[in-house]
Amino acid sequence: MSIFITGTGLTKFGELYDKSLLDLALEASHAALEDARLSIEDIDAIYIGNMLGGELEGASHFGARVVGALGRILPSVRVESACASGSMAAVLAKQAILSGEANRVLVLGAEKMTDQPTSVITKALMQAASEREQEAGFTFPALYAAMASAYEREFGLNLEDLADFSVSMHSKACAHPEAQYHKQFTRQQVAGSMVVAGHLRLLHCSPISDGAAVLVLESDKAAGFEMSRAKAQLEASVFLNDTPDLMQRPIQHGIPAAKMAMKKLVDKHPGIREEIDLIELHDCFAIAGFMALEDLGFCEAGKAGDFLKTSTLNVNPSGGLKAFGHPVGATGVKQLVIATRHMKKAALTHNVGGTGGSVALHYLSRVN
Repeated sequence: MSIFITGTGLTKFGELYDKSLLDLALEASHAALEDARLSIEDIDAIYIGNMLGGELEGASHFGARVVGALGRILPSVRVESACASGSMAAVLAKQAILSGEANRVLVLGAEKMTDQPTSVITKALMQAASEREQEAGFTFPALYAAMASAYEREFGLNLEDLADFSVSMHSKACAHPEAQYHKQFTRQQVAGSMVVAGHLRLLHCSPISDGAAVLVLESDKAAGFEMSRAKAQLEASVFLNDTPDLMQRPIQHGIPAAKMAMKKLVDKHPGIREEIDLIELHDCFAIAGFMALEDLGFCEAGKAGDFLKTSTLNVNPSGGLKAFGHPVGATGVKQLVIATRHMKKAALTHNVGGTGGSVALHYLSRVN
C-alpha cells in the first residue's frame, strides 16, 4: 500500500482578527478537498493538530466542532504535541490508513493565537516546557538563547551568519501571498533589532500567528483512486519524544531526538540526503535552523552558517516559521503543504515541539 497527498489547502498566516479558529480550519479544508477533486463525503476520518484551542479558544473538543461544521459524522481526533502537533496529526492519519481503518483522511493543522495578549500566549506556550523550567520563569526565547550560548561555547557562533539566516527567510517569504511577512531586512537591521534574550534579537524570532493548513492523504487502495490526482507520495514518517527539560539532555547545542529520528529515516532509506532537494526546517528561532541542519546530518556540527552560503539545497522556501509565521498547531501541516507544492524530486519536513521534547520528520517524493 502507498499513501499519497492528493490535495493541499492553506490560509493566510498572520494576525487574522476577523476569523475564528473554526473559520480558518474550514477555509483550508474546503481548499484541500477542492484541490483533491473530492468532497467531504469521500473522507473517512480527520486528524487535527492543535495545541492551544482549549486554553485560548475554549475549543478542546475541536474535532467535533469541525465535523459538525462540515456536516458529517466521522472520527475526528484533536492531536496535541506542542509545536509538532500538526506533524503528529499526519503521523496518526498515515497509521490509520496503513491499518486499514481509513482510505482517505483529512490532516488539519490550525491555531488562533493573536486574539490574546502576548503574556497569555507566552504562558500557554510554556506548557511545552518542563515543570522545572516553568517554575523557574523561563520562556522559549530564553531557552533557545541558552541553546545558542551552548552552541557558541561548543563551536563558536558567527552572529552575522545568524542574521543572514533571518534575512534569507524574510526574502523567501515575500514570494508567498499566504506568508505573514512580506518585508525584507538587511543584516544590519536584524543585528540592530531589539534584544529578546542572550544572542537572540527580535528579528531572529518567529512571530505569534493565526492560520490553518490541510492535506488530503489517500491510499492507492481507495475506491476510485486516480494516480493523476496524486501530487506527492508520503514515503516515511518518524515521530519521537524526549524529555522536555533541556538541562536533562546530554547536549544543549542540538536536539538528540532529531538526530535519532534522522538515523531511523536513513536506516530505512539509505542515501536519502542525496535525494532531497528541499527541506522545511523548524526555525522557531534562527539558531534552531542552524541546529536542525546539523542534527539532520546535512552539514558538520558547527558548520551550518558555512553550509548555507554554498549549498544548493532549498532550505525553507516558504520563509520558514521565522517569516511565514508560526501558528503552532498548523506549522507541521503547512511544512508538508509547502514541500508538496515546491519540491522537484524529494523533500524532508522537520517539526519540533518545545526545545526538542517532540520531533517529527516526514519524507516525501514528487509524483506529478
